Amino acid sequence: MACCYPPHPRRWVTSRRRGPSCSARRCSRGRCREAHQAQRIKEAEEAKRAFDHDPAHCAAWLLAPHVPDWIPAWEQAGWLRFEACGEGCWRVTPFPYPVLWIAANELPLRDELIPFLTARSGKKLEDFARWVGTRRSPA
Repeated sequence: MACCYPPHPRRWVTSRRRGPSCSARRCSRGRCREAHQAQRIKEAEEAKRAFDHDPAHCAAWLLAPHVPDWIPAWEQAGWLRFEACGEGCWRVTPFPYPVLWIAANELPLRDELIPFLTARSGKKLEDFARWVGTRRSPA
C-alpha cells in the first residue's frame, strides 16, 4: 500500500466489517475525522505549541470487506471520484485530506497486509483464515 500515500504522522482508520455497516450513512462516520482534526488544532493552540495544519498529514483510511454498491452510484452522480491506486485500494476525492478506501476482500494474501485482511467477509475470510493458519502459530 505504499503506492497509495506516503507515510503520515496520523491516520484516521475507520473499519466497516460486514453487512449493513457498509451503508453510506455508517461510512459517513469517517467525517468524524474532520472533528478529530479540529480538536487536535484546538489542543495545540491551548498548549501554545506548533501544529502542522497540513491536512494531508492526517489521512483517513476506510476499511471494509468490499466496495459497496452506493460508491459507484455516487461516482456516477459526480459526488466523488474513485481512483485505483493499488490492488484493493482506491483514492477517494475530492476531500481536503487524503482518503483511501481499502477493500479487504480484494487485497492479496501477504504477511504485511494481515491487519487489513481481518476485515474480509464470507469465503474470502475463510480463505484468509486457512492461509494465515499456515503462516502464524496460534500463540
